[in-house]
Amino acid sequence: MRSDDDAIRELVAQLNDDRSAEWASDGLRQYGSAILPHLIEAAPGLPHLGQLCAIELFVELGDGRAGAALIRMLRSEHDTVHEWAAEAVAELRIYEAVPELRRVYDEVKGREPPDWTGPVRLRDALTVLGAREAIVPPRVAELSRIDRGSNAAGQSRTCPK
Repeated sequence: MRSDDDAIRELVAQLNDDRSAEWASDGLRQYGSAILPHLIEAAPGLPHLGQLCAIELFVELGDGRAGAALIRMLRSEHDTVHEWAAEAVAELRIYEAVPELRRVYDEVKGREPPDWTGPVRLRDALTVLGAREAIVPPRVAELSRIDRGSNAAGQSRTCPK
């Protein structure tokens, strides 16, 4: 009879194959946090889809021990992987990721032609982790202040027509 540890190892190994990665990811969910050590070890070396599945699992587990693996995935050659990894380190509050996030952000924002999603996700992660102040255009800030004023019934004020 197979142990849970053996089953977890087999499912993590299946993340290497794009044809079985999503199925393996679904199978890993049933083992909860027991998958974490195996996934941390394997994730940075997985192919593109396997890494995305691993990132989803790390976020679902909500365990900061995944930080080192996620930081390594910020260096991925695949834009989607480093964008998802940026979102994950922000959600998991992995403050040690800030230097790598800054490095990747500087690299991505200088690309020609520009990448429109990468810098936004990386900026958002830096902001969540306290490494960057949110920049709000003056008109948006003004409208936000107006919107916060509410009437006695708790309804937002609207602009007159």
